[in-house]
Amino acid sequence: MPTTSQHAETIVLHTGYRSDPATTAVAVPIYQTTSYQFNSTEHAGNLFALKEFGNIYTRIMNPTQAVLEERVAALEGGVAALAKHLDIPEEQLAAWVAGRASPPPDIVVKAGDAVIRLSRKK
Repeated sequence: MPTTSQHAETIVLHTGYRSDPATTAVAVPIYQTTSYQFNSTEHAGNLFALKEFGNIYTRIMNPTQAVLEERVAALEGGVAALAKHLDIPEEQLAAWVAGRASPPPDIVVKAGDAVIRLSRKK
C-alpha cells in the first residue's frame, strides 16, 4: 500500500501494510510458514502461470517479504523490488559484489543494478 509521504521514516513504517482488521495491530506480522493452501487445482494453476497474484511457496514469495519489497521500492523511487535469500557462501557473494569473482549461475542482476547485502550476526 503506497504512502504519499516523502519522508524515509514514514515510508519505512507505513508503505506496504496497514493495520490488521482483526487485531488492529500495525506491525507487519512475520508469517512463519513454508507453504500455502490453494482453493482449487485451477487456482493453483493460475498462480503458477502468473495469471493470478498470490502466495505459492515461501521461498518464492510471502506476505512479510512483499511488504519489505514494497518499502525498498518506495525508498529507492522504483516501481518494484525483489528480496531474495541467496543460498551461497558469504565469501563467494562478497567477492562477486566486489567484482573479484564471476556471479553464481542463478544470479540475474547485471552491471548497474543495486545489490544490498545484509548479514546476520553470528
